[in-house]
Amino acid sequence: MASTTPNYTQTLIPIFDGEGYEFWSIKMKTIFISQDLWGAIEEAFQEATPEEQSTWAAGRLKEYKQTMQKDAKALSLIQQGVSNAIFPRIMNAKTTKEAWEILKGQYKGSDKVITIKLQSLWKDFETLLMKEGESIRAFFSRVSNIVNQIRSNGDTIEDKKIVQKILRSLPAKFDHVVAAIEEAKDLTKLTLVELEGSLRAHEERMQKCEKPLEQAFHRRRGDRRCGLKMWRGAASFDGDAAGDEAGNVALGDEAGDEAGGADLGEWLNERREIERERVVRQNG
Repeated sequence: MASTTPNYTQTLIPIFDGEGYEFWSIKMKTIFISQDLWGAIEEAFQEATPEEQSTWAAGRLKEYKQTMQKDAKALSLIQQGVSNAIFPRIMNAKTTKEAWEILKGQYKGSDKVITIKLQSLWKDFETLLMKEGESIRAFFSRVSNIVNQIRSNGDTIEDKKIVQKILRSLPAKFDHVVAAIEEAKDLTKLTLVELEGSLRAHEERMQKCEKPLEQAFHRRRGDRRCGLKMWRGAASFDGDAAGDEAGNVALGDEAGDEAGGADLGEWLNERREIERERVVRQNG
């Protein structure tokens, strides 16, 4: 994984240890561009012999030395950006581009490897569904992780395609908010940030709505069970067989399994009633 260490310019350099090459390379590219060093990656520095340099004009010689210094600085950043376990792989590289291509070839892979990896990533994207109990924040993180890997491996994917995929991947409890978004928003212009904000706001409203309903359910159930216990206690106090039978029926124990089933049916009916109330409140 990548850690960080400051260099002489106080730039935080991510450390590559063999894992997460795509993310590391993106971070390093940003550092190179910020220090005007990306040219050393795009075009390999060509070292000239002293004899060649002796024939150059002063202006060309000055430009050559500046280019050489930039390449050395960029190579230094790469060397600082790898762990001791990785460094031997690039220690003999003479230029920035050579070191960069070594790491790219070994950890990003050949064109064939990248193609196979992209096929797997696209399959993950197409089959993506929000899991039971998963939050909107966690689901969006999973989506972003797959999308970022697709893009870092060279494929393009537009935000509007991601928006459409997310809306198709939500569970049924989001159906009405999905319909509202599709009706009110232009999906070709809707950003991922806006979509996540809308869905998280809806998620919070659902959670606030469900909490008092669950409390009401437990309160109703508790009151009913309390009444049943009192009934059993009164019957048991009489000490006759009829009282024992009544107590067993009330609590649905082994002697009153059949009545316990009836008790369960009553519980299920109450649960359905509460669920209907929840739906009404959400749609209201």
